Amino acid sequence: MTTLKLGKRPAARDDRTLRLSDVLVELPAVPPEYSYEAAHDVNLPTPMFANDRYGDCVIAGRAHLTLRFEHFEQGQVLDISDRDVLHEYFREGGANFLNPRPDRGLVMLNSLKLWRKCGWIVNGKRYYIYAFAGVNHLNYDLIRAAIYLFGGVTFGLALPKSAETQFRRGETWDIVSGEDGIRGSLGGHCVMSSDYTRDGLIDRTWGRPQLMAWRYLDAYCDECYAVVDARNRWLGDKSPLDLARLDSYLQALAG
Repeated sequence: MTTLKLGKRPAARDDRTLRLSDVLVELPAVPPEYSYEAAHDVNLPTPMFANDRYGDCVIAGRAHLTLRFEHFEQGQVLDISDRDVLHEYFREGGANFLNPRPDRGLVMLNSLKLWRKCGWIVNGKRYYIYAFAGVNHLNYDLIRAAIYLFGGVTFGLALPKSAETQFRRGETWDIVSGEDGIRGSLGGHCVMSSDYTRDGLIDRTWGRPQLMAWRYLDAYCDECYAVVDARNRWLGDKSPLDLARLDSYLQALAG
């Protein structure tokens, strides 16, 4: 039995979910390899965020994105604690520290909606996002653009059993044959990627970076989202985002 926790429940679908391709004016020119930390000369932590004890990977992925969003905006590294992550995880799962069970994980789409609407609290301060959008995980150029523009993307994966073996051995997540390569045989998991190389994406999960081959997405990804942290960053005539269309979409949701 695995000692690593998962926590992504089956992907939900909502026809109203914005697609990144609908509001991206054009694909920007991006480098063949990119690392948020290298580009911004910062060494960000990669905590476990209690994902060895609870199935809180959806909120752990949010925490890794928040580290990057707020570093970009504030020029400092937030101190996001396990307690901050678990407080939000329990809140969204209908539990609390005194009664943390059942530990059933979260639906990524529902959690993103709550993040946009209600924010979440880190060190006593509430942090919101402006919008989120689905990304076609088979479109590698779009994924590269999303990471380059927004500081990272979150992937929902139906992991095979081989994922744990490869992780523990320090190997790349790549496709294997046989029973250990069956989609979803380990379970659903959420990871955050803020770096890509020619060989694949570098996820933040279970307390460390994990290289994931590009073709792994084809086989095991069942949802992918880009998050727009702050509207003001995208103001201007040369913005890659169609803010008028994005604002119209959000207003329609609120109506």
